[in-house]
Amino acid sequence: MTTPTTVPSQTLPHPPNSVRIPDRFMKRWKPFVNGVTLIDELSFSYYFHQKTVNQVFHFVSILIIHTCMIILLSMIYTVEHVSVLGLTFYIPYSILLLLLEYMSGFMYIIWFSFWIFMSPYMVQDTGDSYAIPIICMVLLLGLLLLQLVGHVLIEHRMPAFRAFELCFTTPCLLMIRFLVAAGFLKDVWEEIKVRSSQWQTWKQHTFCEEKNYIVI
Repeated sequence: MTTPTTVPSQTLPHPPNSVRIPDRFMKRWKPFVNGVTLIDELSFSYYFHQKTVNQVFHFVSILIIHTCMIILLSMIYTVEHVSVLGLTFYIPYSILLLLLEYMSGFMYIIWFSFWIFMSPYMVQDTGDSYAIPIICMVLLLGLLLLQLVGHVLIEHRMPAFRAFELCFTTPCLLMIRFLVAAGFLKDVWEEIKVRSSQWQTWKQHTFCEEKNYIVI
């Protein structure tokens, strides 16, 4: 079997800006793949989430997964209707989402805040019932598995298996997609789509060599 030839990161084609994009999308963080800008990092995630049905499924499942996590954290440790563990985890997480991209980060903060406020009351009403934690665990594991299935059946490719993308880039991308549907960031979305073509080479060479398998 022929070993794929390594393509150095600096040789990846970076399309020129086709539209004027906000400066915040030109930031560079160390976890970004191959040291690219945020707009290119988002285009990387888009490459693995191109189909609308997959985008919608991933977006809804991400919201449900975080809701389940907040409820479970509230069940573990809540003091006087305050989800201590929920706040401990989601405050720094929300700050990172804001720093990554503030519009999408702010929308997630609204979602997290609602459930962090509501979850202690839900936990109190259930008493000693095991129904809610069981449902939350089933949803957590089931939706993560279905996301993987979605990549295979809908996108016809495996996910990138990058922790930063899973936790930050993809949630940011999908919230931007929601904002686009609401009439915001349309030029940014079009630029993300244009730039996603550069990752075909990364998939065929760098990704396959680093992970030691071929993605069809």
